[in-house]
Amino acid sequence: MHIKFAANNVSYNEAIDGEIVQVVFDEDTDNDSTEISKYYLLISVNYEFGSNLPSIEWFDGNECNGGASITNYRIDRSLLQISLDNSLSFDIAFSTEEQMYKNIESFLSSLIDEGKNA
Repeated sequence: MHIKFAANNVSYNEAIDGEIVQVVFDEDTDNDSTEISKYYLLISVNYEFGSNLPSIEWFDGNECNGGASITNYRIDRSLLQISLDNSLSFDIAFSTEEQMYKNIESFLSSLIDEGKNA
């Protein structure tokens, strides 16, 4: 399945001095809504307990799901293309400030590099 959307919200967050990192690409602008009806992709890692494997979840238009691994990605200033090991892929158009983009790019790069060394 291929999911294509424009992320209206892009975020990069760290907690506990970088021990937890979370990146979200979200089509929805109403983050207070309890009902999910828009596409999103969330990638997070909890280094605090020694894990370098990302947790991935998404909404595909019908249901929320997760648990796949990243097999490939490409990112530039306006597009994230990402493929998962369950044959799901995303093309996500986005716009964000330069520092957030650099943080996301660095985070994704470290995940792929860690996976190659695992």
